[in-house]
Amino acid sequence: MPFPYHLIELVQMNPAYSPAPILGVLAGPSGSGKTTLTDMIVRRSPFRRCITTTTRPPRDGEVDGVHYRFLSPFQFALREQCGEFIETALVHGRKYGTRRADLVSALRRYGKVILNIDVQGYLNLKAHADGEIQEAMLGVFITVPGPDVYATFRRRISAREPDIAPEELARRLETAKWELDRTSAFDCIIVNDDREKAVTQILRALMTASIPR
Repeated sequence: MPFPYHLIELVQMNPAYSPAPILGVLAGPSGSGKTTLTDMIVRRSPFRRCITTTTRPPRDGEVDGVHYRFLSPFQFALREQCGEFIETALVHGRKYGTRRADLVSALRRYGKVILNIDVQGYLNLKAHADGEIQEAMLGVFITVPGPDVYATFRRRISAREPDIAPEELARRLETAKWELDRTSAFDCIIVNDDREKAVTQILRALMTASIPR
């Protein structure tokens, strides 16, 4: 079911309405589908993506400056030493990070921003966020349906990366266990059993949070 934007529009017709900036931070284990959901939200809503940075190589179809900023480990380390990142994380042997300047610029320009990062990165962001970033943040944890969530993660990762090494797959599943133990740090949890439904639930949470009370 599509998101009922007309309800938000009715609220916006109120002369006293002043939309609050909102930063939706989507995070979840590998295989949860957070990147696909982020792409769908950007295509279908007013939310705009804040581009993050990584040292991992691009996957098929990924474009530098659109999905990520792809840097060498040396380039990433140099920017990290200069204090450019508000959060960084070492995930599956690769570095990821979000530049503070990118996040502030996106919030001020668009008002509605979506950020797709790993759970470790979200926890670091939550610990270091202040001012307008802290006020705008809403953490959304993306997971998969049970009863055996690890079997679902295994199937999704293997389908996306059929040549993945067994030891790498095992490492990602171990990381997923750690991440699932930290859902209490998030503002809401979305079970991604149906992408259309998940996008609607995420947008409802984000757009509701943008309405001043």
